[in-house]
Amino acid sequence: MLLNLLSGRGLIFFGGKGGVGKTTVSASAAAALARRGRRVCLVSTDPAHNLGHLFEREVGPHPVAIIPNLTAIELDPEASVTAHLSEIGGFLHQVMPRGGRAEIDRHLERARHAPGMAEAALLDRIADLAAGIGRDHDHLILDTAPTGHTLTLLALPEMMTAWTDGMIANRAEADRFSARARDLATGGASSNDPRADAIRATLMRRRMRLAGLRDHITDADRAVFVAVTTPERMPVQETLTLGRALGAGGIALGALVVNRVHGHAGQERTDERLVPLDREWPNLPRSILMQREAEPSGIAALEELAQDF
Repeated sequence: MLLNLLSGRGLIFFGGKGGVGKTTVSASAAAALARRGRRVCLVSTDPAHNLGHLFEREVGPHPVAIIPNLTAIELDPEASVTAHLSEIGGFLHQVMPRGGRAEIDRHLERARHAPGMAEAALLDRIADLAAGIGRDHDHLILDTAPTGHTLTLLALPEMMTAWTDGMIANRAEADRFSARARDLATGGASSNDPRADAIRATLMRRRMRLAGLRDHITDADRAVFVAVTTPERMPVQETLTLGRALGAGGIALGALVVNRVHGHAGQERTDERLVPLDREWPNLPRSILMQREAEPSGIAALEELAQDF
């Protein structure tokens, strides 16, 4: 049932409390979709990467072929920040006077450690990968960091779109002021400022990309968020927090995976620890994964796990 739901969505998030098996579940789903002939790009945004261990091969910040139709990426926050700042710095060096480049570099280096910089850099990379849905891959599956980091990341498209709108408005006001100053200096002869045009065009491109990602994430027909939990009090409570926060941000929780259930199939319905989830989302699609002797490792084990979806 879960795989059928995922097959109809291009952007797929797996999230939940740390240690509940998000990476295992997302990797299993990715492998199963790939076997169905779907082109899948699986991306880990969690600094504590585990995809390489699961697939039994090295995975890094660039796409690595796992099986036909499946590539995997482990995003490195530090590397993402460096690339993000390098792109910004390169652009600013082109449009700003040469004498100001040293100050630009100092400002960017200070920004490297600013709160939210790692998330903003990851968001840029995710936006690029999401733009490839339908062209480079059919599904972009995101194995996210624990709940708090995930919610910060998902809130950023809305926040940064608003911030960029403010920058565009400020830029427009600055352009009008500069135009009036040039008119006074030249007696009304018009002259365009190519640097201002370049800044304005870059801001507009960034605005469109962020707004597009925001619209994609909040479109239940194109994106789905799957919460992974275990039948324990703390993971269940964190799942409730996650689902409610997603709803407040306009992102519907699409499915629930209860991992590492002891006993026999069907017994989870009598587990009192899962009652809060039943009350909160009585009709939410749910997959139950029974406790195994060992965590799945390798393609064969991951595909076997997906049979329980």
